Amino acid sequence: MGTIQDHLDQARHNLDFLQSFDKEVFSDWTVTVCFYVAVHYANALIQTRKPMHPGNHADRERELAGLNEWRQIYADYCELSNKSQKARYDGYPINSDRRQRLQNRLDRLIQAVTNELHSRNIPTAQVP
Repeated sequence: MGTIQDHLDQARHNLDFLQSFDKEVFSDWTVTVCFYVAVHYANALIQTRKPMHPGNHADRERELAGLNEWRQIYADYCELSNKSQKARYDGYPINSDRRQRLQNRLDRLIQAVTNELHSRNIPTAQVP
């Protein structure tokens, strides 16, 4: 189990990777990397409530769904998860409009988690 900061560091690492390739050519990887950024933000958020590391994606979704105040974070996380799976397994096309909508969801999730961490006085100096 990583710490909150470990998850934020991994999210930064994934965001750096996201900037390293052509998003038009590798649109499936774009949405997949966005999803894994969301995974680490979600893990950091969950650890603010309980010292646990979700064992799998279903456990993580249950934790996020369990609190009404995280409703939008949960919705954004689920949309990124869904589109990532479709892109990887079903060849779901991620055109520039879809990619921008997914990026907007990721940006909103990042901001919401960052705000939650700040409200709990959790140091976030390394938040991307």
